[in-house]
Amino acid sequence: MSIRARLLATLLAGVSLALAAGGIGLYLFTAGRLDAEFRAALLGQARTLASTVVIDHGEVEIEASTAKSPSVPMIYRIVESDGSELAGAGTFEWEESPPALPGSDSFVWAEVELPGDEDGLAVIYGFYPAIETDGGVAAGADDQTSRVVWITAVRSTTSLEGSIAILGSAIIGFGVLLLGTIAILVWIGVRAGLRPLDRYVESIESLDPVTLEWPSPPPGTPDELRPAYEALAGAVERVSDAMERERRFTDAAAHELRTPVSELRTMLDVARRWPEPERVARSLSRANGVLSNMTGLIESLLILSRSGSDTSGQESDQESMRKIVADEHERSRARAKSNGVSVSVDHDADWRCPRMSGQIIVRNLLENAIEYTPRNGSVDIHIAQRALRIANGPVSLTPEQAEQMFEPFWRADDSRTDRQHHGLGLAIVRHAATASGLTCRAEVEGDTLTITIEAEKVPQPSEGERHD
Repeated sequence: MSIRARLLATLLAGVSLALAAGGIGLYLFTAGRLDAEFRAALLGQARTLASTVVIDHGEVEIEASTAKSPSVPMIYRIVESDGSELAGAGTFEWEESPPALPGSDSFVWAEVELPGDEDGLAVIYGFYPAIETDGGVAAGADDQTSRVVWITAVRSTTSLEGSIAILGSAIIGFGVLLLGTIAILVWIGVRAGLRPLDRYVESIESLDPVTLEWPSPPPGTPDELRPAYEALAGAVERVSDAMERERRFTDAAAHELRTPVSELRTMLDVARRWPEPERVARSLSRANGVLSNMTGLIESLLILSRSGSDTSGQESDQESMRKIVADEHERSRARAKSNGVSVSVDHDADWRCPRMSGQIIVRNLLENAIEYTPRNGSVDIHIAQRALRIANGPVSLTPEQAEQMFEPFWRADDSRTDRQHHGLGLAIVRHAATASGLTCRAEVEGDTLTITIEAEKVPQPSEGERHD
């Protein structure tokens, strides 16, 4: 379900519940008011009829002129305490057993059934009739000359039920009409409110995969959506930078491979045009050297491409950094002696790292330092707490160059652009370090280059490795 549909459904559900609650409340309140007014009118009619009843010389009588008033109910019954009926009009039957008669100036309600199965409501009102004397009519009193009389006034509830039914239908109809109107307004509002999101999606769909130019938020973009634009802009910029690095890497790799391939083609042409044994042997020997260098270049490229792809198996294969450095120092001792470079190793701590990554990092750093340190120079290796530092000098580098030396195929000395110097060593170091959760940085102070490998949290070596 789309966001638009979810918002619309949620809002309409909330509005429907609110309208239903309001409609029910209005219905109950209004129906209660109608019922109360109906009962008040019926009770008023009963009291009006009671005013027509008088006691004349001990006999209960009804003033005929008043009894015919329009305010008197069409159906009524007047009885005395002994149950004798004094007067009445119309017929009715009790829905249940007749209720108990109330006291003076009191009343009770009861449901009745009228002819034609019509429902009705009755009120039984008790009162003391007025006493008619020679001097006029006196108010009734609870004495020996006045007695309680009961009036039962009846009225059909058909009109009341009809009014309540009309009220319910009107509330339902108005609620449905109001809900439909609100639904249209909510749909328009949700659509307008989500329009910036549609523009955001359109911006993503229109993104040029070649240039990756992400537009700035258009005018009217809500504040809630601006972080999404900024986050995606940052992601697009990172992807663009990564693609640009990959492009430069691919161009440089193609350039590095094109030269030896051209040399091989030339050697094969020479051997084919001048097939003398000596010339062929010389061409094959040179071709073998070119293939060896190409093999080294391809292996470096494979290490560089795979170093960050799968490190799941390295966590369990940990090795002491002191042991890795000792092994690689021994391995490069002959080359350092041949280049006239002294290598020293010291430590004040030890820590563990993935064996394969550690070997790649130390080997490439040490080979790079020995290769680019002039004769009579020095390479100093120091193992510290959670860090490895390799310093070599003298060198002719600037701090700006130190920031670039981890880029693939970067060389500080153009004279080193040959088959033996691919410019991938430090790039391999950075990729291997990143794959193992390590960081690397290069600093130039004076004529000394220092490369530092650090770890935020590393396993500590065992007791046996500490004393090796």
